[in-house]
Amino acid sequence: MTVDSSPSVLDEIAARASAPRVSVVVPTRNRATLLSRLLSALDAQTYAHFDVWVIDDASNDATPDLLSAWAREDRMTLRNRSSTGAYASRNRGWRAASGTMIAFTDDDCFPAPDWLASLVHAMGGPGTVGVQGVTLPQPGTPTPFTHQIEQRRPGTPYRTCNIAYRRTTLDELGGFDDSFRHGADTLLGLRARACGSIAFAPNAVVYHPPRKKDWRDRAAWERRFREDVRFRREALRFGIMPDERRDIEPYVVRGLPLPVVMWIIRPLQHQLRFHLRYLLAHPRVYLRGVPSLARERWEMLLALASFWLRLQ
Repeated sequence: MTVDSSPSVLDEIAARASAPRVSVVVPTRNRATLLSRLLSALDAQTYAHFDVWVIDDASNDATPDLLSAWAREDRMTLRNRSSTGAYASRNRGWRAASGTMIAFTDDDCFPAPDWLASLVHAMGGPGTVGVQGVTLPQPGTPTPFTHQIEQRRPGTPYRTCNIAYRRTTLDELGGFDDSFRHGADTLLGLRARACGSIAFAPNAVVYHPPRKKDWRDRAAWERRFREDVRFRREALRFGIMPDERRDIEPYVVRGLPLPVVMWIIRPLQHQLRFHLRYLLAHPRVYLRGVPSLARERWEMLLALASFWLRLQ
């Protein structure tokens, strides 16, 4: 057998040998249709040295059948006997995985073909503990009446829809605090950043679909407020603080309560241009949705007032 030993072929062989093994970890629960789309996107990745771990958080839809048909040697599934939550499922996944680099995404996302290759390329030297990619809403889908996730620049909140860490970093930090329902990904990212740098990979693109808002769930608002306060206490305990602190301080200095700044003033500032653009482009649709927008803000204010009174 003749082996091509030209420099280009030898370089390619060396590159393959040094390429890190990436384990992609995905928690899922009752989203079989969206999960099927994600699995197809992962099968289409241009990076070859990876495996996938899907943790089924006790789904009762078609998810178990889908995963059973999809599983193979480098496509593993774990099933929780009862629902433990997304963060606990992620912890179970990365601890079972064997990759030296652990990439996270969500079951409703759609990674571009070069997603993993771009994350690996950006990981860099040992001082880099993680890599964050670009998260975009699906083209044409964002509206003021849905919740969409977007990340175009480096920095917090380090969401798990598009981020990767070295396995050694997760081992050192212990992974996600699964007592949180929201914010454990940001807390982990801030703790990791205190240990080294988190690189930004502008070509590692993941598309995230919008989610329908629940306008009337006042209990969910209060739960979110409680978790946000707890998150900030944890951040202070670890000696870290989100990048948004510099944006908040001018309001706090003026005497405004932190929850009012965080949950009312800043969101309104960030959303104002988007609302105006949507109003000009779709005036009838927007005006029909105004009662829902007003109801959302009213429920949030009531929940915030109740929460604030309990703190006094």
